[in-house]
Amino acid sequence: MCLQLSSEKTKLSKATKDIVCYKRLDVYEGLDITKYPDGTAFKGVIKGIECKGHLTVEYGRLYFCTNDSALNGSSCDDKKGYKYSWVFDDRVTGINGEAPVFITVYKTIYQNFTVKIGETYTPSLERIGDTVYEGLHSYANIRDTLRSMLENEVIARCIIPKGAFYYKGTFDGSTSYASDTLTYVELV
Repeated sequence: MCLQLSSEKTKLSKATKDIVCYKRLDVYEGLDITKYPDGTAFKGVIKGIECKGHLTVEYGRLYFCTNDSALNGSSCDDKKGYKYSWVFDDRVTGINGEAPVFITVYKTIYQNFTVKIGETYTPSLERIGDTVYEGLHSYANIRDTLRSMLENEVIARCIIPKGAFYYKGTFDGSTSYASDTLTYVELV
């Protein structure tokens, strides 16, 4: 989602009060990676193979690092001294004697970033010419948010908090924002 500004002269604004806005989120059941801290030793079952090694958490994904060449799958950057790594998928059926733990996960539509309701996020806010490519993009009203929703999505009511910096423009013909701070308040 890129915010189109009315012109290159559109100025960055500072919120003088909380601004209500809305985000579409994908919702699905995903692995609760908080149950599996980075660097933890594991014994598991992957592809029916009993294995052991250490866990790596990178970019919001869980990797199983091991020396078993049969588990040479998706590679992570930090293999914890092991030769191979396998990213969590449906072929992982056991972690330390238990079935994997799943939770409801919310991810942003365009960047696939995992968010938690009640949390505040603060990325960079950058524009090139009359387009804002980086920042937290949101819709100004719920009607425009509903217009493009898909079946597996939900809407979050959000706040651009007082003091945050933002641009106001359009996305796909809808009034929208791009801000440097956004709080996910509740699902609507």
